[in-house]
Amino acid sequence: MSKKSVFCIATSLYQADQIVNRLKTAQFSNLDISVFFTDEGPIHDFAHAPEGVVAGADTAVEGGALKCLADSADGDITSELIAIGLPQPEARRYEGELKAGHILISVRSDHWAKIPQAKQIFAHAGAQDVCARGEAAAKRGRALDL
Repeated sequence: MSKKSVFCIATSLYQADQIVNRLKTAQFSNLDISVFFTDEGPIHDFAHAPEGVVAGADTAVEGGALKCLADSADGDITSELIAIGLPQPEARRYEGELKAGHILISVRSDHWAKIPQAKQIFAHAGAQDVCARGEAAAKRGRALDL
């Protein structure tokens, strides 16, 4: 069974912390929660990431990730986002958000039924730019509307 993903933008550390806490309370695995930021973002102070890891550049979290994406003008961020399953248009949009200092949160699940739950958590926390995808569809460049 392939994993499905849902992404959102948190505009503050507080909001990102709330989203991660709510995902964990809803029984999403730490292995399936990832947090992405640029070296220019405020996430270096994000102290309550999955597994309680204090943020630092390229800090990995057992299966999930707390990852600093290189902040460069040559498209490296877009390439890294495409590598995690986002089609190019969404990757470019999220790159702009990351460069603005926002935080990208991703949740992966083997079950479609969990994706609407993650989207509801994102919406309740006021997250922006929510995007859901199946990995296979993302590779073909098609969005999946839920």
